[in-house]
Amino acid sequence: MRRISLAADLGQRRPGRVKLSGDLATFPATDVMQLIASTRRNGLLVISASGCVRGILFVEGTIAWATSNCPGERTNEVLCRLDLADRAASLLRRMERADLFRRHVKKIVAGLVAEEQGTFLLFDSGHLPSPGTGLDTQRLLFSVLASPN
Repeated sequence: MRRISLAADLGQRRPGRVKLSGDLATFPATDVMQLIASTRRNGLLVISASGCVRGILFVEGTIAWATSNCPGERTNEVLCRLDLADRAASLLRRMERADLFRRHVKKIVAGLVAEEQGTFLLFDSGHLPSPGTGLDTQRLLFSVLASPN
């Protein structure tokens, strides 16, 4: 299976200097995300664990975007692997984008929260406009911890 690079997903989101770094064994992902949310930080959090790399963009402490190269966390690949692309296209037209975004991010965050070993880097992303439709980080974490699926 080919490894997918996050570079394509990052697109125009070029990270700046590292603002925070650490080890998930001593500073769990939930703590990192709660810190970012409670301090209303902007930044790109990149986490490497179990052979996967995940990226989460925070704007004013809310989650504005997320991606992963981890199998099972890339929605379009899962649909194609199960040969459900046509049915998915029909469903996607009926579902609201906000709900799709929430489900996608929840899957990535659930995978991240389950990691006990790995490293993280929080890159400066400069001034970003308010996300408007960003996900409340605390609420999403609570949802993941209550029901990871």
